[in-house]
Amino acid sequence: MKNIGKTIGLLLALTLVVEAGAQEQLTKYAPFRYEGENGLMESSGRITRNPGQIGNYYVVGDFRSYIIKDDYQIKGDYVMDAIRGRVDQYGDFDAESGTLYLGKESFFHFRKDGHSYLYSASKGLTRLAHAYVAIEPNDQAWSNEVSGGKHFVWALKEDGTYDVLVAEEGFSVVGNLPAFTSYDLIFQVGNDTPMTLTGFALDTQSAIKRTFGQHYGIDESDDVVAVYDLDFKKVGMASYRTEQISNLLQREVVLRGSMLPPPQIRNRVIRPAAKSIQLNDTFSLIPKEGRMVLVNTKEKNKLVLGPAHYDFRYISTTDNVEALLQVRHSESGTLFYFDFNGLFFPKGIPMIPLEYLPTQ
Repeated sequence: MKNIGKTIGLLLALTLVVEAGAQEQLTKYAPFRYEGENGLMESSGRITRNPGQIGNYYVVGDFRSYIIKDDYQIKGDYVMDAIRGRVDQYGDFDAESGTLYLGKESFFHFRKDGHSYLYSASKGLTRLAHAYVAIEPNDQAWSNEVSGGKHFVWALKEDGTYDVLVAEEGFSVVGNLPAFTSYDLIFQVGNDTPMTLTGFALDTQSAIKRTFGQHYGIDESDDVVAVYDLDFKKVGMASYRTEQISNLLQREVVLRGSMLPPPQIRNRVIRPAAKSIQLNDTFSLIPKEGRMVLVNTKEKNKLVLGPAHYDFRYISTTDNVEALLQVRHSESGTLFYFDFNGLFFPKGIPMIPLEYLPTQ
């Protein structure tokens, strides 16, 4: 334990030497958690808000900004630019809907003055055509639930019916659809090709017995539902069963509600191995005395973290299964993250400032 304080102190003091223009793009502010309470710190380690001075928070755009629910100082929800520290208030954040993933963009639902807005780090705020109770989360959606590059957003209205929004068309509402309170996606099955989105089943909750946000585990039924193609043109009616909808479309299909959820690769433990793992041009993991250690290969395999015992695992994102390296101090359980670029910075679970670390 005597090495952990020195090590984390070093991590908090490390800075990345970059050109002035690029330096402006480095994340400066990061939340941290101590004994169940959240605070805010700069990447240098200086604390700007002590634990208990901010509420829950949500990471936007790979730590480029945060949505903070603050009942202590500002008294409301706000978006903080993590690079510049600027704060914007966009209304009430819809935490129940969570993150809406559209390609490489993440969107978040806000309500203000009777209107709905979607916020993303790169596009800012987009006002929607109507006020919605919630936006269907899609964190467990398959990556092929798009058509022609279009992402469909399912927005729940106060009367329990849905609008379908097209993200690439400014979240415009698909017109000429009858009111529906439940839906499912239909995929075409190919012998040598991946399943592709081919249409939709729209009807009532009694016919398609799903709850809000449910993707899988929906029981088929003999109730008749309306079947639409990818342009939301009605094809016909069929029982909410794979066989009957396949017969209607004259091709083999599968309902998303009957599918297994896609694999969610969250992390992968890095076991001690006989060979080194090169992380980038500078850093590698190498085996030493039955464990893996992080070294700087450009400095003759100099230890980066010192002699303490650390465990490592990969943390994945939707784009990269080995996106980040999670580092855990074996004795204290303290977690921090390594981004392969020489800058130690919080990813996923916040780093704890030195003064809040246990000394024993």
